[in-house]
Amino acid sequence: MTECSRKKRTAILILALITLGGMVLRLASCFWGYPMALHPDEFTIVDNAIDMLRRHSWLAFVYNRPDQFEIKCNAALFAVASRILFGVPAYEAFETHYMAFYVIARGFTAIFGTAMIPLAAILAGRMVKKENRLLTQLITAFVFAFSPVLVEHSAYATPDIVLTFFVLLFALISQKYLESGKTMWLWLSVVVTGVGISIKYPAGILCLVIAASVIYRCIREKTYGKIVLYGLLSIGLLLLTLFVIAPNLFTDFRSVYDTLVFEARPNHLGADGLGWFGNLRFYLNTMIRDMEPFSLLGAAAGLIWILRNRSERTAVLLIAPVYLACISVLSLHWIQWGIPVYVFYDLLTAIGFSALLYWIRMADSVQFIKKPVTAIYLVFTGVLGLNLLLSAVGLTKNKLVEDTRSVSLRYCLENGVNTANSLFEGYTPLSPNGAAGYRYYAFHITDGKACVNEPYATKRYFITSGAYSGRFLEESEQYPDEAEIYRAIPDSFEEIYRVEGAGSYSPKRYAYENILYTLRFLREQYPCTGATIYFYDLNPQCVTIEKTGETGIGLVVDEGKIGAGKTLQNWVVYNRDDGKIVLLCAENNLAMGWSADGSLITVEPEAENECRFDVIQRSAGITLLSEEGALTLENGKPVLRPAEDGNTAQEWTIASVKDSGA
Repeated sequence: MTECSRKKRTAILILALITLGGMVLRLASCFWGYPMALHPDEFTIVDNAIDMLRRHSWLAFVYNRPDQFEIKCNAALFAVASRILFGVPAYEAFETHYMAFYVIARGFTAIFGTAMIPLAAILAGRMVKKENRLLTQLITAFVFAFSPVLVEHSAYATPDIVLTFFVLLFALISQKYLESGKTMWLWLSVVVTGVGISIKYPAGILCLVIAASVIYRCIREKTYGKIVLYGLLSIGLLLLTLFVIAPNLFTDFRSVYDTLVFEARPNHLGADGLGWFGNLRFYLNTMIRDMEPFSLLGAAAGLIWILRNRSERTAVLLIAPVYLACISVLSLHWIQWGIPVYVFYDLLTAIGFSALLYWIRMADSVQFIKKPVTAIYLVFTGVLGLNLLLSAVGLTKNKLVEDTRSVSLRYCLENGVNTANSLFEGYTPLSPNGAAGYRYYAFHITDGKACVNEPYATKRYFITSGAYSGRFLEESEQYPDEAEIYRAIPDSFEEIYRVEGAGSYSPKRYAYENILYTLRFLREQYPCTGATIYFYDLNPQCVTIEKTGETGIGLVVDEGKIGAGKTLQNWVVYNRDDGKIVLLCAENNLAMGWSADGSLITVEPEAENECRFDVIQRSAGITLLSEEGALTLENGKPVLRPAEDGNTAQEWTIASVKDSGA
C-alpha cells in the first residue's frame, strides 16, 4: 500500500468518526423535552403530516414557509414507523403517542444535519489544491460536525437544516456545472432549487445564482442564444418540480399570497426593527460568534486563498453574500434564517486554517521558526476546535436535562392548576410550545398596581415565563405599556411558585472563557434547564349569593341557565370603574346576563346583555339593581323585575368563600 493510499484510508476513517460523533450529538438532542413538545414551530411539520395521512391526501394545506417537502417525507416516515411500532395507522397512534412522532421528525432533520458533514467536506475539498485536500476536508468535517448552531438546530423538526443541506448540495452541483458546462448539472441544480423552495421560500434566491451561472457558461462558450432557451427551460423545470411536490401552491395561490403578507408583518416580538443594515450585522455577529471571533483569522486566510487560486469551483461561495443581502431585506430576523449563510463562513474558515498550515509547511525561507510557528498554530487551532466540541456537547447536555416546563407541570398536577382556572402564557407548562402567546392584555394598571380585567376575573393563577415577559422588559422602550404591566405583576400578586433553569447553557463569546464555563457546566448536575417560570395567585374573591331568609337557597348555573337551588354556586364579584359590579360564574368564567325572553343566563363578559348591578343596602340584605331590573326570586326562579321598596323577594345575602379554589 502506498503512502498516499494509507493517508486516504486514515483520512476516511477519521472523517467517518467525526461524522459519527456529530450524528450521536444530533440524535441524542432529538429527545429534548420528552415527553413534552417544547418547540414553537415543530407542530407545523408534524401535525400537518399526520393531517395529510388522516385525509389520505397528497396535499398539505400549509403555506407559510411552506414546509411541503418535510411534511411529505415525514408523512411517509410516520406511516411506516407507526405500523412497525404501534401496528396502527399513524393518525390513530398520534392520539396516544404524539411525542414519538415528534422524535421521528426531529430524527429526519438530524439525518440531514449529519449528511451535511461529508457533503461539506467534499465541497471544501474541491476548492483547494490536491496536496492540501485531505486536511481541508477533515477540518471542514470537524467544524460542521460540532458547530453549535448546526448541532442545536439539527435536533428540531424545522426546515432550516434541511434547507441548508440542499443549499450545500446546490453549491456542489453548481461547481460541476460551472466547471464542465454539462446541462445535466444545470437541470439538477434547478430541481434542487425547486425542492429548496418547497422547504422555505428564500431558497428562490438560488435562482439568481442559476441565472448568473447560465450567463457565464453561455458567454464563455459563445452560445449567447442559449441564454434565453436555458432560462425558459429552467423556469419550466423549476415550476414542474414545485408542482409535483406541492400542487396546491399553484392551485391555491391566493392562500400563498395572503400567508406571505401576514408572515411578513414587522411586529414579531424580539425580532424586528433593525432595518437592512441591522439585520446584516445581526447575521454576521451570529455567524462569527458561533465559530468564535478568533475564527476571523481563518476566514481571512481562506479569503486570501480563494482570491489567489480563483476558479469556477470557488465561485459558489458568492451564494453567501447574495443570500445574506436578500434575507436582510426582510423586516424580521431570526438566528435560524441565517444558517444557509453561516455554513459558507464555516467553509471559508476551514479552508483558511488548512491554508495557514499549508503555507507554514511551504515556507522554506523561514525554516528556523517553522517549528515554533507550527506549535503556535496547533495550540491556537486546538483551542478553537476544543471550544467547538465542548460547546456542541454542552448544548446536547442542555437538551437532555429536564426542562423547567416539565418540572412545573408536576406542580400543576399536584396542586390542581389547570387551563380552566389559570391565565397562562406561552412557554409555560400549560402551553409548552408557546402557542398561548402572551397575556399582558388580561391586566390593567390602577394606582401602580396590576389588576385583572373583567373577562379573566375568575382565574385563580397567572403563569408566565421569562421567555415572554423577559422580551417585553428587554424592549421596554418599544413596548412601554406591556413592560409596565410585567413589572407591576410581582408587586401586585403573591408569587406562590417559581422554577429556575439553573443549568441553562449558552456558549460564551470567546473560547478561553467558554471552555472553562462549559467544563463546569458538564461537571455539574442540574435539576432542570430552560427559562424561569413564575406562578402567581390572583386571589379572586369568590362568594355565594343566597336568598335572604331562605337558608341554603341561592343562585346556581345549569347548562348556561341561572336558577335557584341548594347546591350553591361560587361567583366572583368584579368591581367596575363606574361603581357597578358584575357577577361571574367561577366555574365557567361567564357573566350573569339575560336572554331575549328575560330569563337569566350566563354570557361572555362585557357582552351587551351582561348585567351590571348597583348594590343597594337593605335592612335584611342587599338588592342587586341593574338597568333591566332588580334580581328577584319569583316562583322559585331568579328573574329581573322592577325594584320595589320592601319587596323581600329582592333581598339577597352575599357570603365570602374562604378558599375559592377557582
